[in-house]
Amino acid sequence: MPRRRKIRRRLPEASAPAPAEDVLAAFGAALDADFRAHGAAAIAAARDKDPVTYLKICASLIPKPAATETEPLGALSDDQLLARARAAAGELGLRLEPQPGDAEPAPAPQTDR
Repeated sequence: MPRRRKIRRRLPEASAPAPAEDVLAAFGAALDADFRAHGAAAIAAARDKDPVTYLKICASLIPKPAATETEPLGALSDDQLLARARAAAGELGLRLEPQPGDAEPAPAPQTDR
């Protein structure tokens, strides 16, 4: 009996998903083309037909702050903030006068002569 040969069939390779930048660029290009074709009349029609969705779209176009910590100074104590303010004032050649309730300023480092 002849020996049977195994035939390996190659499956078609799946195309790799497009990077998000490519998808967004393509979407932006399609949106630009649509606007160029239909212009401001399409915006006005959308506003008149569905004002709630129109406002949602407008709001979505406003840049949002980065997802990083929005208040980096919020984690500092009052004493730390005051020290930073004094240091910044010193760099500008200014002096912050102590206010009631301020912590005592750190003594200036002494240098040997």
